[in-house]
Amino acid sequence: MIGLGDAEAGELPWWGPCWERGLDGGTDPDRLFDELRDFRREVRVLHGLRVAGTASAIDHVLVGPGGVVVADTETCPGKVRTDGVHLRVRGRDRSPMVDVALWQAEVVRATLERRGIRDVPVHGVLHWQHVEGLGTKAVCLRGVPLLSAGATMGLAAVGTEVSPLAVERIAAALEPACTRH
Repeated sequence: MIGLGDAEAGELPWWGPCWERGLDGGTDPDRLFDELRDFRREVRVLHGLRVAGTASAIDHVLVGPGGVVVADTETCPGKVRTDGVHLRVRGRDRSPMVDVALWQAEVVRATLERRGIRDVPVHGVLHWQHVEGLGTKAVCLRGVPLLSAGATMGLAAVGTEVSPLAVERIAAALEPACTRH
């Protein structure tokens, strides 16, 4: 398990985000990210990282030259509206999804720091399973973009911030927390 609640973890301020899961999208995001990895061999993909001390799990963590991308998969079909602070889908406030993505990224960042891995960019994103509601306009709230699987993979794959050796070290530090591959 990673993150808050580790025996070696100090007291970190946190809240245990709780939010209703999106509708079943019919597409297995684990498989989709694994297939995309076949084209981006420099990216390691981890699924189902359990967060210690909570019932929460982090859907996907992608580690590549662009850093660590913590992706919370959501399925919320419908028109997306935002004022830059709030996220509404079909008129319903979905802003708590952003809070969850930020919390998950912080859990991964803190876990890496406790394991001696610092100065690695950690990005929280919402992997939007059904992008038809997004249109062509980019949506980013409080630094958390709503991205397709391909764009999420691209964020991890593009850059030079993390060396191939560091990618393996980061993945090895997080992998014991995985519950499925």
